Amino acid sequence: MLRKLLLSLFLIAPAMTQADLLQGLKFYKNKDYDKAKTEFESLLPLGNSGAAFNLAVMALYGQGEPQDLVRAYAYFSLAKYLKQSGTDKALQHIETLITPEQKQQAMLLLAQIQHNTLPPYSANEPGPRPLSPLRIAHKKTEPDYPIGAAKRGITGFSVVQFVIDKEGEVVFAQTQRGLPEGVFAAASEKAIRKWKFKPGPAASIQTVRLDYSLRPLKETDDTEEPSVRLINSLQQSAWPAALNGSAEHQYHAAAVFDYLESEDDVYATASTAAVQPPTVSDLATKKTGFGLPMQAFSGKALIQVNTNSQIETVQPLLGTVPALTGTIIPGLQQGSYRIEPFDEYFGSGKPQSFAADKMYVKPLHALPQEWTSAYWLDQAARNGMTTAQKVRAMQQPYWATYLQQQKEPTALGWYAIELMTQNSPQAKAALATAKEAGFKTTSELEELFQ
Repeated sequence: MLRKLLLSLFLIAPAMTQADLLQGLKFYKNKDYDKAKTEFESLLPLGNSGAAFNLAVMALYGQGEPQDLVRAYAYFSLAKYLKQSGTDKALQHIETLITPEQKQQAMLLLAQIQHNTLPPYSANEPGPRPLSPLRIAHKKTEPDYPIGAAKRGITGFSVVQFVIDKEGEVVFAQTQRGLPEGVFAAASEKAIRKWKFKPGPAASIQTVRLDYSLRPLKETDDTEEPSVRLINSLQQSAWPAALNGSAEHQYHAAAVFDYLESEDDVYATASTAAVQPPTVSDLATKKTGFGLPMQAFSGKALIQVNTNSQIETVQPLLGTVPALTGTIIPGLQQGSYRIEPFDEYFGSGKPQSFAADKMYVKPLHALPQEWTSAYWLDQAARNGMTTAQKVRAMQQPYWATYLQQQKEPTALGWYAIELMTQNSPQAKAALATAKEAGFKTTSELEELFQ
């Protein structure tokens, strides 16, 4: 019975994986166990839970190798650590077969494997610290709408990371992601290169998202709303393919959710997996933030409030956050909130000025993690998609470190730029390493390293 259960889970486990893992399954079904094992092992450093699970199954049943309970226990334990479902029963079964000495060996093997494996994904995980202080633009050039995209009625967005020199000139701009991929990249980069910022004490790095949308030609135009069109495409193709293991479709699903729902407005839940895609109404809820009178602090956090207006949990995101658990805030309704410093000049174009006697509180829209961009980006990244990995590197330092270790040009280049903004003596050598790996620069950017 357990063998049947494990094999069914074995076929279900890769539902969040890409071609390499699916290729491994193909080899497995054809009983080419050596090639299957190679495919699965190649994904372990990425923290791919399905790969760990499948290796455990092969070790348990002696497929392509003699039965190895030590490896089976270690790999099932790794899959559990990576939040793969279906591991508890397998581990309980092996507990009845394994000796105390073998279990100890398995734990040592697990520690070795974990040391070289990325940590598991967590919903609402803290983001990276800002690379540079925010600088105010005093001149912005609107991007030209690409003619081809306009003719075909294509809408979307482009996220661009760029470098500003001391004088406020943009000397380098590079698109990190977009929807559709690549369509608005050139127009966005060209426009941002013309932006002007106030002078600063040092070069700095900033990121901006530019949205592209088209208005109907006339009031009675019955053209389908972009959000409806995107949800329909998600339901018809991207969602099923993403669940079935296509990294490209997982990446597309991430871009769709990024377009439809700002991550800053969402609290992702992981208690129950969503097996169906959302409707437009599921994502349409927008809530307004407000100033909450209280002793201000410099950090940023997610908080959960119960029916008694009491803070039950606090998840720090950035900076220093005081002990808030148990605090009662009269009038605050049950739900999830983001709390951060209150900028009294927000939206005015003036430099930030944070209040000392209140915090900004934003009610969040609770959604399954499968309905968020970050989740699908992470799935595609763990399935070996370099484009998704580079986006994740902007969000999580451990992905940036991984790509740097892999000598990925973009990751090496932005690491060198970050060192340069910090006046590090290692910046110049780091840029040389990045260029050798294939990172493309501009003459204006290289001048900053002199």
